[in-house]
Amino acid sequence: MADHEISPQHVAVSSDPADSCWNRESVTFAPSGEENDPQMTLVDATFKPLETTEDAVRVYEHRLVSARETTQKAISLIHEAARHGAQLVVFPESYIAGFPLWSALRAPTDNHAFFERIVAESITVKDLDGQTGEEVAALCAAARETQTAVSIGISERAPASTACLYNTNLIININGDILVHHRKLVPTFFEKLTWSPGDGHGLRVADTSAGRIGALICGENTNPLARYALMCQRQQIHISSWPCVWPTRVLAGEDDDEEGDRNYDNVLANRLRAAAHCFEAKCFGVMCSAVLDQTAIETLLDGAREPGRLRRALEASPRGVSMFLDPTGAPVPGWTVDKETGAKQSQEFLQLEEGILYANLDLRRTVEGKQYHDVVGGYQRLDVFDLRVNRSRREPVQFVDYANMFTVGTLYAASALHAELPRSSGISPDWAMASFESARVGLSVGLSKAAALIDRHCAPRVAGRGAMLMTGLSTQYASFASIIAAFFLGGIGVGWTYLIVVITVSQALPQSLVHLHQQVTVDQYGWNIME
Repeated sequence: MADHEISPQHVAVSSDPADSCWNRESVTFAPSGEENDPQMTLVDATFKPLETTEDAVRVYEHRLVSARETTQKAISLIHEAARHGAQLVVFPESYIAGFPLWSALRAPTDNHAFFERIVAESITVKDLDGQTGEEVAALCAAARETQTAVSIGISERAPASTACLYNTNLIININGDILVHHRKLVPTFFEKLTWSPGDGHGLRVADTSAGRIGALICGENTNPLARYALMCQRQQIHISSWPCVWPTRVLAGEDDDEEGDRNYDNVLANRLRAAAHCFEAKCFGVMCSAVLDQTAIETLLDGAREPGRLRRALEASPRGVSMFLDPTGAPVPGWTVDKETGAKQSQEFLQLEEGILYANLDLRRTVEGKQYHDVVGGYQRLDVFDLRVNRSRREPVQFVDYANMFTVGTLYAASALHAELPRSSGISPDWAMASFESARVGLSVGLSKAAALIDRHCAPRVAGRGAMLMTGLSTQYASFASIIAAFFLGGIGVGWTYLIVVITVSQALPQSLVHLHQQVTVDQYGWNIME
């Protein structure tokens, strides 16, 4: 097995203000530099305001990193890392749009302008019509063009709302496909003022050319259940993305050193959590943090009520570190590349500066430690512990078309539960109704209508048996024998060639449906469901 070269994101923050950084018109994203020799820098910018302007009524408009400009820079960095042989490129938490650090320093009533700006620069992954957002589409194209896997943190704007945001991480493969779309389960501490809680949909490990990769965002690496959910998917590389700084206390006065000493040491805490996961999962770790520069600090303090106090809080807080860890939790030697000479320079970690850190990860090293502690296999008591993870995507509403539920809902239920619709049926259901609730309702309505058809069109001697038959089919504890018995007792009749339905029911799903095996032929009505 060949070594996998992984490139963690570097923290690259542009200090040049952009006059049009808030304009969101369509643009073409392309790597910077020569067409045949794309230059790129892996940008890691957790929070990088570009400039502050003051209007006539003294309302400060705080500028974050432009989504357009940050996406362009990310693409350049992907190309640069790929040129130096990287197979995986990793960016920090909320790289596109920035990190809401102001919520840790200023009162919520002082941050309306900040919130409006991060909403304006947050990006969509998919819109209401299912179309990929332009920034995400550009990142996917860069991954495909360079044949690299990409992990990147974004501030995501929900398609159903004008201001609902999620702290999101995407993992994209070399084909430009989004394999993991993860929304942070619980925004941490002051982050709750900006981001909404996510769901379990993104607790997945991506099978990529660089290995099997899973990612958690910042404080999620404290959650043993979330980490274990990834371990159980044969994880080989764990990505943990972090902000540039994470203050938990603000100094009470000029001489209050004791209060500052009790501030949260995010460097130590991040290293402990990432290393613990590597040791427990016997996987490699990629820690990627952002950089906070002086321009960002000045923007955060501009207009603040106690700028001196806040400045000391920022300057006293430890800055994030980017590095690699091996399956024992120990650091992996890395290197940077001199942009002028191309020479490699040994470096174990990046801190206080932007750049790209490289390392070779030999995935064969994820095997030996499993002999001692395989916590998802031989070193686990599966008869004692039972973890279940809900991967359903949380949506604010489910739209149901009851008029078309018999053909759409019932057939959706069959498809969602692993049945297949034959081409000969000529039916094209609306597969956008993607929820088990729709499947349950559709199946219920469909069975009810089937019962009515049986009663209406079958021989008089079986009239009234349709409801009995369909009730038996939908009962949670209905057995194979009782279903077949009910079917033959009903004796289907004129116009029906045959109807055999077997439903295997389980309590594992809220709707108690796992597999639906149906073979139906109704010549008179012209619809089929075949396994």
